[in-house]
Amino acid sequence: MKLLMESWRQYINEGVDPRIQKQIDNLLATPELGVAIYTEDIRVRVQYVRIWLPGELAVHEKFTDIEQYGHLAASHLPHGAVRIGIPTYTEGKCLGGMVVKHAKAASGWGPLLYEIALEYASKHSSGLTSDRYEVSEYAEKVWEKYALRSGVEKDQLDIHMDDYDRRVYTRGGGTAPKQLTPDIERDDCVQASSIEYGAEHDEVWHETPLSKMYKKSNDEVTQALEKAGRLFIVQ
Repeated sequence: MKLLMESWRQYINEGVDPRIQKQIDNLLATPELGVAIYTEDIRVRVQYVRIWLPGELAVHEKFTDIEQYGHLAASHLPHGAVRIGIPTYTEGKCLGGMVVKHAKAASGWGPLLYEIALEYASKHSSGLTSDRYEVSEYAEKVWEKYALRSGVEKDQLDIHMDDYDRRVYTRGGGTAPKQLTPDIERDDCVQASSIEYGAEHDEVWHETPLSKMYKKSNDEVTQALEKAGRLFIVQ
């Protein structure tokens, strides 16, 4: 195990977030555990998977989230997945980035999946932002960390304002917030989750972590896991 850790660290620079580094170490200490990136049309799924033999997955590559969860849970292994995709027409253009569509993970095992999802979105689009409508308390903490991390770019998103969004923003009798850049459409993105977060934390919506697009300049974690034989690309 000591040799494995030393080999791992030659692939990774010293700037990796300590929480992510801890999860990587825990994954490497679990020989049966790996991560797969499934490309599914316009969506991508980053998910924990079981390794049967070195370089081989123990479960069928097209298993659904629920089937994967059950397989890993029955084996007493960490389980979880983060699905991301391009924003829908009703979500706005969101600076050309990708949006989290769904996330679920065993306690304490989510951040590594988010990190790989962020690296994928940063490489294949303009970055990654949170679910635009609903974010769990656990996921909020992930985005709060990204908002404070050096080495992660943050770009401000604006309000996406169509008839549906106005109903969402004004739910409960409030008034719709004003756009920051009304003449620019490219940064428009639904802000229902950031407005709700702002109301709960006494912050203006555009000052919240959920109102940003995040991007990494490298995919070091993805590459290192792949070189260690713990990451699989399934198309």
